[in-house]
Amino acid sequence: MNNPLSFCSLKLDFFSKEGVRLKPASGFVLEVGRRYYLITNRHVVCSRDTSQDLQEDAATEPYTLKTTIHIHRGEGETRVPLHMGMRKKITIPLYDSKGKPQWMESQDHKQSQSSIDIIALSLQFDLTLELLSANTPGIYMNRGSWSKISNYWMKISAIPISEIDTDVEYGPPDVVHIIGYPLDWAPDGIDRSSSAFWRTSFIASEIYEPGTTRSDVFFVDPCAPEGMTGSPVVGMKNNRIKLLGVYSDRSTAEFSANAGFVWGAWLLKELLHTS
Repeated sequence: MNNPLSFCSLKLDFFSKEGVRLKPASGFVLEVGRRYYLITNRHVVCSRDTSQDLQEDAATEPYTLKTTIHIHRGEGETRVPLHMGMRKKITIPLYDSKGKPQWMESQDHKQSQSSIDIIALSLQFDLTLELLSANTPGIYMNRGSWSKISNYWMKISAIPISEIDTDVEYGPPDVVHIIGYPLDWAPDGIDRSSSAFWRTSFIASEIYEPGTTRSDVFFVDPCAPEGMTGSPVVGMKNNRIKLLGVYSDRSTAEFSANAGFVWGAWLLKELLHTS
């Protein structure tokens, strides 16, 4: 049986304005009401050090993002196994025609040197018009006896924002899972999609510890492989899922612990102005 969380995470491929392929990262889809948002780290879309906000060479600045989302659950149809869903390649411009960033970021960035390393990109397209067909442009799916059925598919694999408020407590040394794409993780080829890679870690610090540098971050140990920055960090306890935060690889250079940095999931609610 497939775990739905494996299909919510995305491999993000970045390209410069000149079309040069840059270092990939990870992200995930968050469902808020009837809207979907791509969540990842700010530093991967800006190609800069968030803590210092130093711009790197313009030739390495991301301008376009390409990824593949997973679509499942047909209308009027019994459920099909998740791995047999459809995959749709999408291209997201990171800037509009006037050079303004398309993503949402915390207002804290404009007021503090130590900005919140999370952004959200709205995914705007009408899924109700995507016909289940092997001939639909941009749609890639596994074949099966059910694939001859004509139907409309309407749901992106996503983590509901309600999973942030799951009433299960977490703290050290609870087990958590970082779900994303290490560099070169592509079992079916570099330009094809696959389900995400799971890295199991343990919470290594108190989540709401007053004595930490920031009250909105915590650490996990060990850290995830390179390329998994921007991944969701989730807990699975008592048969319930809880979205705990967003993983970042810009974290522990100042000390020798093999730990990873997690931005608390409650920051997503503030960013998207949800209660």
